[in-house]
Amino acid sequence: SFDPSDGKHWHDITTDVMAFANTMGGYIVFGVTDSDFSVVGIPEPTVKALVDTNMVMQKFNRHVLPHFSMIRTKPHRTASGVTIVIMHVPESKGKTHIFIKDVSYTYPSGQNKQLAYAGMMFIRRSATNHVVDPYHLGFIIHRIIANYKESILNVRAQFVAAPIEHQKIII
Repeated sequence: SFDPSDGKHWHDITTDVMAFANTMGGYIVFGVTDSDFSVVGIPEPTVKALVDTNMVMQKFNRHVLPHFSMIRTKPHRTASGVTIVIMHVPESKGKTHIFIKDVSYTYPSGQNKQLAYAGMMFIRRSATNHVVDPYHLGFIIHRIIANYKESILNVRAQFVAAPIEHQKIII
């Protein structure tokens, strides 16, 4: 379930988006149960909130840097007449998202709980979000280096394809 008027729900989805973007990207489907993947749908006000790209990006980016971009949502009416929303979270190549502010939430009971601390990062492993620890930090650093190497190779491939009459300098 997702309630667009609940700040904790937005935080939980922001954590999911961060984990997906910091790993390999993916899809979040609203209106399908986690336990048995039953299609239950979501209410129309929730659909409207999730497809409002401007609002979604504002909610996701208020405590995170670098800001998310290219996240897209699309509603889909199923054959049974209920609506689900599919959110595509692309992999953030060359950057790692991190909480830049502490995030706390006050429950209706008055209890205050710290949900995230400045400096926290999440990645996605085995269908769950994990706080980045030293092991996972190595994964992130390796990913950044791999993306950098790929960008260098793309430049080199473009260079090698230069016309033969041009002078070539290899660095």
